[in-house]
Amino acid sequence: MKPFVILLSILSASLFAAFLMIDSPKQIADTSADKQIETLDKSIDKNLGLIRRITKEADMQQVKLFQDNSVYLLDQMKMNANYDKSFVDNYTMLNDIVNDTIHCMQTGRSSIFEQILKTKKETQRFEKKIKSIGLAELNNSWHAMQKNNHQFLREPSSAKFQEYQENVNLSKNIITELYLEDEDEEYLFAYLDQHLQASSALYDVYTRVGLERIREIKPLSYAIKQHIQLNNHLFTKAVL
Repeated sequence: MKPFVILLSILSASLFAAFLMIDSPKQIADTSADKQIETLDKSIDKNLGLIRRITKEADMQQVKLFQDNSVYLLDQMKMNANYDKSFVDNYTMLNDIVNDTIHCMQTGRSSIFEQILKTKKETQRFEKKIKSIGLAELNNSWHAMQKNNHQFLREPSSAKFQEYQENVNLSKNIITELYLEDEDEEYLFAYLDQHLQASSALYDVYTRVGLERIREIKPLSYAIKQHIQLNNHLFTKAVL
């Protein structure tokens, strides 16, 4: 009786092992497919993140990565039924705008990125200097200038840029009337001129690309992200 029980146990173990071997490839395939779809969505979202660094900060170091990724991702989307024509069209339109922006930035006579970076590095020191002066009118004009510039970056338009310029000039007029030490006055003027130069360089690029096209970057990016979020259940079903 014991030999029969032992033989039965061995046979059962062998059948179970065979079952696992048959089932394992399917599990591996499902996991692999799940990772591919997850990676594609995450890659799209990651590539969208590069757009701000390029179009708002003129970071040319991100250009090759963005362009290489865009070509690859667009090919992948066209082969995946979960990305419909409107999605692909939106992604193509967005890429066209960004690539035109890159072209205009690269053909400029100076590095916009370096100008923006230089301005950012000096901002904290400039703000401390403004606070040390202690004039509410100057402080208010500075904050208004910052607000106008942020609004221009979010929603580029000639009107927004003009408001920004007016507050730069207002700040300079207030500084002139304070009769500060020459060294302090020169520093404040130099910073404001640098700030205006960096923003003007961006404005020039946006104008050449088309302000209305630049304004499309945000809604197109949002539409792409929204599509991925709303159709996440389709991606899950595709790998079941």
